[in-house]
Amino acid sequence: STRDERGVGEEEEQKAKEAAWAKTGGKNSVGHRTGKLTAEEKAERLRTMMSDAEVHDDARYSRLKTSAAEEAAGGEKSLVELSVGAPGRHHSDAAPFLEAAQRSAFGGGDTGSG
Repeated sequence: STRDERGVGEEEEQKAKEAAWAKTGGKNSVGHRTGKLTAEEKAERLRTMMSDAEVHDDARYSRLKTSAAEEAAGGEKSLVELSVGAPGRHHSDAAPFLEAAQRSAFGGGDTGSG
């Protein structure tokens, strides 16, 4: 009986959703019409997406620029700069700050076998 009651409840939910959808006139909560787009609508959406992408890229570029300036002012170097600046160190070796962190976290690199 519980399964039947659940089925009835799901049917009622579905009918309520369909009724709510019918009240919106076939538009979703954002206001976009569902289905195929006309050529004008498609072009407008493409223009909007491209302008949004441009704004996003500009913001990303300014964040990167600000971050690089802060790192330069603080004397910090990125991992790429560390690897380029240390040709004597193999790329698989840990950066100095990582080695220091590992020593402090794991007790100086002792293996415990001696």
